[in-house]
Amino acid sequence: MSSARDHAPNGFGRDGESRSRGTVSGTGEEEISIVILNWNQLGDTAECLESLRQVRSPRFRVFLVDNGSVDGSEAKIEAEFPEVCVIRNRENLGYADGNNVGIRKALAIGARYVLLLNNDTAVHPEFLAELLRAAESHPEAGILGAKIVYYDRPDVLWALGGDLQQPFGRIKMFGRDTTADSLRNEIEEFDHVPGAVMFVRAEVFSHIGLLDSEFFLNWEDAEFCIRAQKAGWKVIGVPGSSVRHKVSRATAGKLAMYFGQRNRLLFTSRCLPRWQFVLSVIPFHFARLSALVVTEVLRGRFDLVRAAVLGTMDYFRGRLGKGSMTLVQTF
Repeated sequence: MSSARDHAPNGFGRDGESRSRGTVSGTGEEEISIVILNWNQLGDTAECLESLRQVRSPRFRVFLVDNGSVDGSEAKIEAEFPEVCVIRNRENLGYADGNNVGIRKALAIGARYVLLLNNDTAVHPEFLAELLRAAESHPEAGILGAKIVYYDRPDVLWALGGDLQQPFGRIKMFGRDTTADSLRNEIEEFDHVPGAVMFVRAEVFSHIGLLDSEFFLNWEDAEFCIRAQKAGWKVIGVPGSSVRHKVSRATAGKLAMYFGQRNRLLFTSRCLPRWQFVLSVIPFHFARLSALVVTEVLRGRFDLVRAAVLGTMDYFRGRLGKGSMTLVQTF
């Protein structure tokens, strides 16, 4: 295996030559492509990329998809991380389609595995080797996740995976807020692993397609995992792979409320039988929405109330994708 250029450290592939156009020239030896999405978050993204520089094996390429940033972060990343292939989107395409741009690039150069990695993470130097080892020893697994701990509390588990709960279609995360060291060091099978760290075989994309752009932001990772399961792939968590996560740094607040309310309905309508969605999910959703409205009114968070109600309305009137995002930002 040939070495990278002098300025391309450790496990990075040789992608710098044409990074501004999102094209890649390389040796073809890097079977893993890492896709990272950036939107006006230079500090977090730079820290994530710096942590990847400590990963010495296996070899990999990094596609940094800039989702229409206006803070100049994409140019600064190109200058500071010349080994990274930066792809510029002209506008914010959301989490789903933004990542899809990078996924298509990765598949076009023949990647065997694509890792979706949130930009507000910092990885352990051995995290990628653990994911690859698990994937190679579990060929039935199409999607693999890592042990994700809180960035500022690395001894506390944020997520390893979750299961679909009946009858309301909620995702219950395994072991959240428990001591990370209490996890058994064994592969666990789940219905869903978070999109913050999602290691996917290329065959899965060929089999079931890419992330669903109608979600735009939130719940698209859960839908993708359920779709893969229905197609016969397993979804597993790998506790030996460790990543620190700042948790919803880019999605907290009214946008998270809007997309969360709308996309929870979209997710359950896609993944559960129609009768169950109508008889169980919709009444449950409106009961929770009523309680949420009362709580947020008492807190004086009328912006969150408006976002939650509008998210629900937009699902029923078919305003999907970016939906009313621009309006919600004015609340």
